Amino acid sequence: MADILVGDVLRLAVRLLMPDNVEALNVFEFGTLVEGDIAPALVAFSDWMDDVYGALVSVMNQNIELAPSTLTKIQWQVDKWVTTRILGTVVPSVVFTNTDPMTPHAVAGVITYPTVRPKQRGRKFFPGLIEAVIDNSSLNGTAITALQNAALQIITAITATDAGSWVYAIYSSKDGGPSGPSSIEVNSLSGTMRRRKPGVGS
Repeated sequence: MADILVGDVLRLAVRLLMPDNVEALNVFEFGTLVEGDIAPALVAFSDWMDDVYGALVSVMNQNIELAPSTLTKIQWQVDKWVTTRILGTVVPSVVFTNTDPMTPHAVAGVITYPTVRPKQRGRKFFPGLIEAVIDNSSLNGTAITALQNAALQIITAITATDAGSWVYAIYSSKDGGPSGPSSIEVNSLSGTMRRRKPGVGS
């Protein structure tokens, strides 16, 4: 039997290491469409990370490090999501190289995924943007295009070489119900990234 079965929910906690030992997290959940095994899944999710964050290379400061990140299997139990298995570490290869000054840690580009379920949406924050693409909190065309490209990569199905397929979904924290994005919204104004942990970066 495969390690990951149809209907299993996977969670990838993407780690972004920032200056001053700050770690930012982007957490994504995925529904399993085709069963697969762990080893090819880790490779496929690494490729997905490279596609998503590779779309942002032109607008991200070189002092941001896309770090190895943990892929887990989660399950809805009674009234909350719990981790049932750690599948392994996803190792990306994207390196940010832009030398332009970085915006403050909390400043981030924002992608929103509305769903058909009331009050259920996905919001992703991308800190580490360079100052050149933001003016008085307004993102320029270069930043918006980069975020749009990343947004499209996020919802692109992940397919392993041998077997296994996964797709990004938004799961409720109230009843566990899943929903796919009904549209993509890239905010023209920068947002504030709150999912940061001072002092835990390397």
